[in-house]
Amino acid sequence: MIPTAVAGLLVLVVMGCSESGGTQAAESDPAAPDARGSQTLRMTPDAIKAIGLKTEAVTRGRLQLPLQVSGRVTYDENRFAHVSAPIAGRVQSFRAHIGDRVKRGDPLAFIESPEIGRAQSDYLRAMAELGVTERAFERAKALLEKKGVSRGEVQRLEGEALRARAAVQEAKDHLTLLGFTDEAVARLAETGAAETAMPLVSPLSGVVVRHEAFTGAGVEPTQMLYLVADLSVVWVEADVPERDLARVQPGQRADILVQAYPDRVFSGRVETLGRALDEKTRTLMVRVVVPNRDEALKPGMLAQVGLLTGAGEDAITVPADAVQRDGERALVFVEQEPGVFAVREVTGGRKAGNRIEIRSGVEPGEKVVTTGSFRLKSDMKKTEMEAG
Repeated sequence: MIPTAVAGLLVLVVMGCSESGGTQAAESDPAAPDARGSQTLRMTPDAIKAIGLKTEAVTRGRLQLPLQVSGRVTYDENRFAHVSAPIAGRVQSFRAHIGDRVKRGDPLAFIESPEIGRAQSDYLRAMAELGVTERAFERAKALLEKKGVSRGEVQRLEGEALRARAAVQEAKDHLTLLGFTDEAVARLAETGAAETAMPLVSPLSGVVVRHEAFTGAGVEPTQMLYLVADLSVVWVEADVPERDLARVQPGQRADILVQAYPDRVFSGRVETLGRALDEKTRTLMVRVVVPNRDEALKPGMLAQVGLLTGAGEDAITVPADAVQRDGERALVFVEQEPGVFAVREVTGGRKAGNRIEIRSGVEPGEKVVTTGSFRLKSDMKKTEMEAG
């Protein structure tokens, strides 16, 4: 007899009618043999639940054959920023390191500079002058009602107050340019206590991907200290040959493959086409915008880009993960009834995205196992070996 119990909640494999017409007994109620004389497998509801088995219907539809080109992952230029100090100075301390997640406005480092002290002094001096001129203007207005001062004097004092307000705004703008927040400026105005260093803040929320700020190092305004990027969306720049340009347009879907994740397809959309060909390669850069919520795609990765450029061709297809290889054979597991699956050899064809063309072996409407198909194949092979 063929051993039928496979460890744990594995499937019970039952040999149906073979191609030669013979049968083999099993130590359980056999599953109904497949009409094509194929091997069949039976699973209990608990076993199905344990491996998370899922099925999907075989469909007939338009198989979109992509235009395959090479490309590379880059930053979305709207979602990354070089951060530098607005003035020359020295790094007092730094807080952010490579890989740290930061929010917009978070301090990355603190910069010391004589200009910081001068800017704060200018602001405090302008605030004091504003207070003097506004009080003088208010007194003059009160005296004007009593004929104690001329209208011309009131107008002169009003002009001085306006100039003082403008000077305060100019001094505040300078502080803002240096990285002071509205809260920091308000605190300075209230307490009169000057800061010894200014915060270098992140202009966006994202991840620190470069860090050049070190305690005690001198810095210049043109020197990049940090690179912060939001990697939740990235660009893939694809190189499309000149001969294929007429097939590509904005809005088309693109499927992205990278070496790091060979079994995963990332989907994006063509956003823009370049304006000039590369004279050496005779290709045009096509930008694809790709959602990257788990940040699996990293700038600098090489990519294979499949651009879906046409209406496609009529074909019978199944999900790619439904097809399992057994030597030279391609197999799928067709659900005959709940818990009973026929092992069906198929002839595969072209692949588009996460679907594969099936030229023979299944019909539209039949249900094939997707999640769990590898487990079924493993159990099938194990039982075959145990049977000798």
